[in-house]
Amino acid sequence: MSQDWYYAIGEDRKGPVSLRELRDLVDEGTVRPADLVWNDDMDDWKEARRVDELRGYGGRGWSRADQDQREERGRDRYDRDRYDRDRYDDDRRGNRRIPADISSQRTTAGILAILLGQFGVHKFYLGFNGSGAILLTCTLVALGLGIVSCGMLFFLQMVVPIITLIEGIMYLTKSDKDFHYDYNIRKKEWF
Repeated sequence: MSQDWYYAIGEDRKGPVSLRELRDLVDEGTVRPADLVWNDDMDDWKEARRVDELRGYGGRGWSRADQDQREERGRDRYDRDRYDRDRYDDDRRGNRRIPADISSQRTTAGILAILLGQFGVHKFYLGFNGSGAILLTCTLVALGLGIVSCGMLFFLQMVVPIITLIEGIMYLTKSDKDFHYDYNIRKKEWF
């Protein structure tokens, strides 16, 4: 049997690799059950799960029961499941997947809180419209009181920016898991 194996993930074909390297790729999840593999001894490309040399390798999704179930559901459904798995990181908290873009969401919310927090922009960005409206209203009231009192109540204008600065720092220093859990799952609106 030929030692040169090739594999295709989507339209991207790679190889040659040895059988041992291919099995390692299967074990680490790079090559998945529906990905195509080929070597010189084969007539055509085959799904990895249908290649005898790869049986017993890989984790979830490689057993015969899983194969039959996926075939029953149809190829289209399997591709949608695979897309969803690829879209999320493997990190979990409370059996919930963490979106891959959570780091950029956390950073954006933190920067908005620091720069434009007194207008509630970071709250609106996170979907907390009520909290955003409260911050915006407090800022406008403090500004109005500062004008009416001829600047004697100017210190009121500093309360909201201090609160939002603290929130921005908290957003930026949280881990992605904690940020997602606190603000996307638990919907924690304040601190």
